[in-house]
Amino acid sequence: MNFFKKLIIFFLASAIDIEVKALELYQFPQNCLVEKNQDCLIISKKSGTQLQLSKNDTLMFGSQSLVYRQNLQEYNIIKGSIKWTTSTDVAKFKSIAGKFIIQPESEIIISQDKEKSKTSVFVLKGSITINPNKPQNGNYSLPAGTMNWFGPINSNGSNTEGIPTALTWNLLTSTIESSNLKLVQNYKQSIKSREPANIEMISNFYHNLAKKIGALHDQRIAREEKIQKENEEVRIRVKKLFRKKVDFQFPISD
Repeated sequence: MNFFKKLIIFFLASAIDIEVKALELYQFPQNCLVEKNQDCLIISKKSGTQLQLSKNDTLMFGSQSLVYRQNLQEYNIIKGSIKWTTSTDVAKFKSIAGKFIIQPESEIIISQDKEKSKTSVFVLKGSITINPNKPQNGNYSLPAGTMNWFGPINSNGSNTEGIPTALTWNLLTSTIESSNLKLVQNYKQSIKSREPANIEMISNFYHNLAKKIGALHDQRIAREEKIQKENEEVRIRVKKLFRKKVDFQFPISD
């Protein structure tokens, strides 16, 4: 995004309360949402405003949310919260933390905290692939019933991020703005009923991860011991050959 575009976004983000008084979705340039080859800045006035992306794919905006559409297929979440529902196709979006790919038949809540430079992702259904700017542990997927947060690059050159956590109603409602609870109000009972299963799933995930890490540690120790043994065998052989060569060149007579 060039400097001019950033300047426009900054200005509109600062003046958002003035610009959207009489509109549910403000578009800049005007009517850019219907233009296939035009980038588009979208600002929502109230929570629950819905944008139909295709026959079955929708974006539901939180109050005062700011989204920048690029190349028709990629969205940059700059401020606020959205709920993204996909059907048969993947969906792509960016934030300060990196790139994200929402898999087909998924429902995802994305909340961008502009003040803390933090992106929170909640997987209600389906899954999402995480591609951080500077990953600590590579790319990975978050399945349904989980959440995580992602921040900017730290002084070590890696993304700051949390760890995958079980999705609970209290965690969800304490993260997104209170004005945007309309995005998730229909999910309260289903999320609460799945909380024990979500917690068990995460617990099993970390239990299996610990086992894998333990197995990898054991394999590393075994490899190191094998290498040490092989090095010792080579050292002994070299020592014997050296002694034979010395005895041949300088035989010791009785």
